[in-house]
Amino acid sequence: MNDSVTKNGEKCYSCTNNYSYQTFPDGVKKCCPQNCKNCTEKSRRNNLSCADCSDGQVYDDDNSNCISLSSCSGVVKYGICYQSIPNAQTDEVKYDPLRGDLVKIVCDTTCSTCSNSPNICKQCSTGNYFIGDTQNCGKCDTSNGYYIDNGRCKKCDSICKLCKDSSKKCDICIDGKYKDSSTQICGDCDFNQQKYIEGEMCVKCESHCQTCEKESYNCIKCSISNYFVGMSQVCAKCDTSNGWYIDGDRCFMCHQMCLTCEKSWKNCTKCRKGYYFIK
Repeated sequence: MNDSVTKNGEKCYSCTNNYSYQTFPDGVKKCCPQNCKNCTEKSRRNNLSCADCSDGQVYDDDNSNCISLSSCSGVVKYGICYQSIPNAQTDEVKYDPLRGDLVKIVCDTTCSTCSNSPNICKQCSTGNYFIGDTQNCGKCDTSNGYYIDNGRCKKCDSICKLCKDSSKKCDICIDGKYKDSSTQICGDCDFNQQKYIEGEMCVKCESHCQTCEKESYNCIKCSISNYFVGMSQVCAKCDTSNGWYIDGDRCFMCHQMCLTCEKSWKNCTKCRKGYYFIK
């Protein structure tokens, strides 16, 4: 009998007389006796002596008899109960064509447990994490553009050098981008949106500033209805009804005797209480 056991895609020899191929759900192909109701590995090894069991039963590999499925304390695969592989799930064993038997899969060192393949992990080993949305495990280089989220190693957004908790919540931005002091998200620092650069941060200017630099209250341009106070870079409302006057984009204090003034600090238009215009 020129049979072989193979996974999908691998070369397979034809079956000899009285045998035919059967493909199992996991892709393993076997030459099985044509006169058997159910193809089990035991039927193959018994050389046409079928090891068929009734519905709801499996073939006990250790005792060579049929037992109920619920009686199998080992692994059931291809209609056989393998009692000799205790505490293993069906996806944790594989068929070994050289031994003609099931063997427990030896997981990759990155896996604590694996499923159907050494590197398809069900649980990662200590110090390893699922990579992205895959079932592959590995180290997570959190110093080079990756972060850990619920046991998974995920890539930071391309705008981050380092991040945590979220792909866009950067610890450090890439060159030329700055972290918003409110959202912690990296991006351009738009000076037209009342923001300025402070180190690696994009910080909001004080509300009276349209634009600012170095410090939030160090205005370059005042926002609408605000004026530079005296010769400073601080902006504020200009109370022209109570001792201040506007000259261009600046707000200056009137003389102490003037309640209101214009064009000059001593050019009063209204005197304070107790003071009078001198004719």
